[in-house]
Formats: sequence, C-alpha cells, structure tokens
Amino acid sequence: MHKPSNMAAYEAIIGVPVRCGCSRNRLSGPTSVVSAPLQARFVSRIDAHLRLAELTLDEVRTERSIVDRVRQILDGPGGLSLDASEAARILNVSERSLRRRLSSAGTSFAVLADDSRLKLALLYLQSLPVSEVASLLGYHDASTFRRAFRRWSGHSPSEHPAIALAMGI
Repeated sequence: MHKPSNMAAYEAIIGVPVRCGCSRNRLSGPTSVVSAPLQARFVSRIDAHLRLAELTLDEVRTERSIVDRVRQILDGPGGLSLDASEAARILNVSERSLRRRLSSAGTSFAVLADDSRLKLALLYLQSLPVSEVASLLGYHDASTFRRAFRRWSGHSPSEHPAIALAMGI
C-alpha cells in the first residue's frame, strides 16, 4: 500500500485515523463518518472514486481462494505451529467463518495442515533420518511421526514411493 507522505494531512481530509501496512488495505471508521455525504471538494472526483471502487471489487473477486491463502500461511515460517484460530486471525476472519469457507471448498484446516506436513516431511526425508524429521515437525518421538506419516500418505516413511525414488531404491 502507498503510504501518504503527510499522514496528518491525509487523516484531516478523510476525517478518521488511518493505519498503513495492514494485511489488507481498507478504510473504516465510525458509521457517522463513513455514511456522511462526501464533502464538496470530493464531488468532482466521484467518477474516479467509483472507478477505483469497481477496480478494487474486481480485485477482491479474483483474489486467491481461501484454500490457497491458508496453504500460504501453513507453508510460511512457523505455519505448522499455528492452529485454526491463529490462521483465522492472520486472515482477518473469524475461526467459524474460516472453517465454514474451507468446508464449502471441500476441505478443512486439519487436512490442509496435514498436506503441508507431508510435503515438508517428504522434503526432509530425502536427506535426514526419521528421528530428526519427527523432531523438526514437532513430534515428540519418531513412532508418533511414523503413525502420522502413514495416516497422511498411506505408507510408512521408508516405504513411500517418493522417498524410495530419492534414495535410489
């Protein structure tokens, strides 16, 4: 987002405090200010404001799906340690809304988290022993990790086709 060079002047014109650098650009404020008619100095720019609003709405419509956004969070730094409520907070939605939207997309937060763990486990297992991979993914012991891996992929870590291929087996 572009940050105005003179924030105080910008806020004085708009009439509400402004925060920049948020995860989403938006303008919000008290209902009395937001629903007030535009001041006369803005009337000549109403067409430009309407075009900008239409462009913004088009952008929102083509925005990445909720599934893609959750995957991005899970694949990011510390993502696998997040739970659904923390992911919802990052996405600026309620946990209930996140769960409902994921459900309507045919998945769940747990499924997406398991997919991310499997993807990372497959990468790690190409060069690290199972015990280290278990530790890196936050499991207390290798046997718990092995059970989870089998649940995710249908194979044990040593039997998984991608691992066998990487190891030349």
